[in-house]
Amino acid sequence: MYYAHIRGDGTKQTVEEHLNGTGERCAIFASAFGEEKRGKLLGQAHDIGKCSEAFQNRLLGGQKVDHATPELSTRSMNDEISHDDSCMKKIKYLLEQEGLMQFQTLDREFEVIDDDTVPAVVDAAFAEAIASGKGDWSTLQKKSVSIRCTKVKSWNVKAIAGDVYQWTLGYDDFLGYMYGVLNAGGAVFW
Repeated sequence: MYYAHIRGDGTKQTVEEHLNGTGERCAIFASAFGEEKRGKLLGQAHDIGKCSEAFQNRLLGGQKVDHATPELSTRSMNDEISHDDSCMKKIKYLLEQEGLMQFQTLDREFEVIDDDTVPAVVDAAFAEAIASGKGDWSTLQKKSVSIRCTKVKSWNVKAIAGDVYQWTLGYDDFLGYMYGVLNAGGAVFW
């Protein structure tokens, strides 16, 4: 069992309770602009890094760690795999397919990103690099968000190369691209 918070009186809140509660609140906020499902998903995913041994040790007085980094989220997934490795055959198969450059197989069988989404680069310097024919897939993953194709026009994102776009609304390290969406919808922060 993973914990998100331990209060001074010893009361514990599980990560599941925390993520579901935050997801419900985010769904309510996002329903104001028709993105209730996405808001819920973002709320449910925002602290997934707390499902790592490093963060759990922190709760018990260990070294302070940033639970919101991509690296810690990856570590969380690796920790889960070490507890239950039933997915390892699929992962090995997908890695083999990637090594063989069988991208159609990967596209069909690796179902992490919906096929009705496109990447929107949130880093202006990297967007400029892509527009001039530079950049790489690894950096694109780190410096972009996935947005629904149906939102490209209404959110006024800018095409920079093929199906890659530049995020033109505001971006915040905590709220991510939802900061720009919410502000565009008239919400006020801070």
